[in-house]
Amino acid sequence: MVYKAQINSINVEDAYLPATLPPTQEHKAVKDKNRPSPRVLSHISKLKYVLALTPVDDEDSKALYQQNNSFEINEVNELKVFGHAKTDPILPVEDVAFKYVNLRSQTRYIYKTAVVLSTEYVDKTGITKDFSINGMQIECPESMNVEKYEKLKIELPDLQQISSKFKLKNLVYEVMGFNKAKTIINLRAFEERGQAHVGKQFFEQLIDKNKDKLKAAFMGNVIPGLAEALRNLYVRGQNNIGFFIHKRGIRHELKNIGYTNAHSSALKLFASDNETGFNLYPLLRNNYLNSFIINMLRRLQRDSLPVYQDLFVRVRAQETNVTTRFETILASEMRSNSARKIFIQKATQNNVLFFALRVYLSRTGRPDTDYIAQELAYVSQYAIHKAKQLEEDLWSVTAVGDIVDITEETMLRYGFSYNKVQEQLNSRKLLG
Repeated sequence: MVYKAQINSINVEDAYLPATLPPTQEHKAVKDKNRPSPRVLSHISKLKYVLALTPVDDEDSKALYQQNNSFEINEVNELKVFGHAKTDPILPVEDVAFKYVNLRSQTRYIYKTAVVLSTEYVDKTGITKDFSINGMQIECPESMNVEKYEKLKIELPDLQQISSKFKLKNLVYEVMGFNKAKTIINLRAFEERGQAHVGKQFFEQLIDKNKDKLKAAFMGNVIPGLAEALRNLYVRGQNNIGFFIHKRGIRHELKNIGYTNAHSSALKLFASDNETGFNLYPLLRNNYLNSFIINMLRRLQRDSLPVYQDLFVRVRAQETNVTTRFETILASEMRSNSARKIFIQKATQNNVLFFALRVYLSRTGRPDTDYIAQELAYVSQYAIHKAKQLEEDLWSVTAVGDIVDITEETMLRYGFSYNKVQEQLNSRKLLG
């Protein structure tokens, strides 16, 4: 595996996300309420750095590494200095879950009941761990040979005994995920176009009639406010550049990017003559909004993993005209690895800079406006039309993107020396 590691120092004060309200006594109480509790501060007070790891390899890149980076077998022993002795104590790592408002469209309820799962060739029994109207999580005593998005048929024999209205057999569900051992399977109701799903109808009625008896599953950590504090520290220590796709009617727009005060030389690519704005020409030239970004978006469902493409950028640093200053092309548009290497060679000459950007894209759900509820309420008092416009802008976001600078890894992958990579990175000061 190959990862891009980005490490930044953090300030614990950044764990606090204050409300941007006028300094009145009433609003001061809101700000104080948002501060991390002493218990949270005791858990984060010794944090000094945030590390972000991004996997940047795939099957094609593995072949290139093997082709362009030969080594002697005895050199493998040099990796020993990075190893850990078996007797070294293993430091505990705590997994802290953050509850997103749009992570699930319905509440899950903890409930165990028998279930029979049927694939094309086998039937296996299991029990439900929890369910919602749209799906369920199943635990099986043995591993299930299933793949993501595979269609299964399920039967609920025990629940069938309490329902004569619904036939709880041969219900089609889609595999949305599973653990490594494939003993815990996440399923979602699969609906044929124009046909109602019996399972969804049954669980909707079951939940509606038994809400006072069912226990809702909670996704979160034991210490209130810890996940939010860690999220704030993580976001403020990011080098990546975010962007937002808005859908207005049938049109898509990309007009907003997000960045932090952490150093990012890739951000200089989008510098504009207007001191308060950015120029997204390197990302959007060649009609890339439609031919590249929106094409990726069309392949995504709300619960799909992010997809990505690599964008190569050649910058003629001495040019001032934006159309001649930048040349961008998708790596996938070039006919071969040789053509990609030639592009990089031409982009690493004197007064020319090379950037390789990995552009990720994910679909979004509904926005979580709870975090700015106080601000929206305040703006509504004085300019309700502006508050409505802000809400409309948030609800119109249909996808978010992440731009990761993978220039170093790309040049090494294509066989350029470490010195050449460093020379190229040092030349970025030409961008100002």
